Amino acid sequence: MDGAFAPTVRARSAWPESAGSRAARRMTARTILDRQHQHQRLRTALHAALLSARRQRRFAEDVAPDSAADVLALFAHGVNLRSRAGADAQQLRGTVTAAITARGP
Repeated sequence: MDGAFAPTVRARSAWPESAGSRAARRMTARTILDRQHQHQRLRTALHAALLSARRQRRFAEDVAPDSAADVLALFAHGVNLRSRAGADAQQLRGTVTAAITARGP
């Protein structure tokens, strides 16, 4: 790097990383991986339940269980997020009821 700012840029890029920032980055990566694993477990369980419902003729034949499991898992995460943001049980129940009873064309 050339110019007046070159010494500053080199100095900042050479600054040692603190142990705290490394630990925070590891924790963040671990949290992301844990959440991804939790999502996959939830999706897998929902997929199994939908396949079971299909065998019992309680799940529409024209709906793909893979896609439905994805939607339901994402919906569950959204409900969880709203709960953590302060929504009470009545608000959550209303949202879930609206989503479940909504029908497309």
